Amino acid sequence: MISRGGVYSWLADATPILREAGWTVGVLWSARVPADAPEADWSRRMQEPTGRLGRTRRLREAVARAADAFEPDHALSLLPQSDLACAQALRGRVPWTAMVHGRPYPAPGEGSVLRRASWRASVRWAYRRADRVVVVSHALGELLRSDLGVAAATTVHNGVHLPPQDALRPRTGRTVAFLGRLSVEKAPDLFVEIVRNVDCDARIFGDGPLAASVGAAAAELPHVALEGWTEREAALAATDVLVLCSRREALPLACIEAGAHGIPVLARDVGGVGEVLGADHELCARCVLPADAPPAAFAERLAAFLDDIELRRRLGARLREVVAERFALPGQVLELARLLARDVSVSDTVSAQRR
Repeated sequence: MISRGGVYSWLADATPILREAGWTVGVLWSARVPADAPEADWSRRMQEPTGRLGRTRRLREAVARAADAFEPDHALSLLPQSDLACAQALRGRVPWTAMVHGRPYPAPGEGSVLRRASWRASVRWAYRRADRVVVVSHALGELLRSDLGVAAATTVHNGVHLPPQDALRPRTGRTVAFLGRLSVEKAPDLFVEIVRNVDCDARIFGDGPLAASVGAAAAELPHVALEGWTEREAALAATDVLVLCSRREALPLACIEAGAHGIPVLARDVGGVGEVLGADHELCARCVLPADAPPAAFAERLAAFLDDIELRRRLGARLREVVAERFALPGQVLELARLLARDVSVSDTVSAQRR
């Protein structure tokens, strides 16, 4: 079950790699905005009713029917709602891995106390029933261990495609971008404050629950534009510097995608940011601000970036090297495939012993 965002992009990119490696892939999916079905051997799109309980029940039923129709050797869930459905529908039937791409329950300030407690208890229950839990960053794994008691979480970083070097353009302009969901954790409101007094062309690529308030704030500033949801390649093509001012991150996919294109990034040191920018000494020193960095600190660093084209070129090149070494998509997807294959083999052995 997916929305058209980072998880959808990962699945759309990963599915062809898995198929090329010899896997037969089935996808049960639901898109909240129009999107093409991921390239798969079997695909079913479900319609979502309104209301959390109705969605959970419908998804549980859809997962059970999909297991009957597709008969998978292994199931992989990608969102908290899917984790709950798989825990209810697949236990004892199909080996199941929960792949956690972000904090699976609301953080303080992102929902009522009751809603946070309910989601936290639900995913804690689900992950205890999973055959394996995979996380996209070490930081996220530590969160699940400390908050949910997940004893063993295997880290498989997200990956991205690297465009060829000769397809990259010099990032010499002054277009500063926010790229992500317009939600509390991604902090697009802070982005508006960061660029308020900076000489730049600021563009906000994304959609989400804060779209109206962020759009109203952007409309007051002639150099800031809310672009709405935009294909990632188009957004990255227009960007000279990416600002990642999130309040929390699991693994910053936008940062990795920017690095693949040689785009320098300014980011707060939250969640898995350090696992990307901390991999290189100069990137860590130049591109990472404290987790509580205020807009003024971002603005000062950003203004210096914009005035130093050579620094931006060098940092963009260094980030691309980090991404090529650690976050290339085929290698990360195949690492996940090796884990799934191992679990399938163990399941087959256990089944044979029982027979």
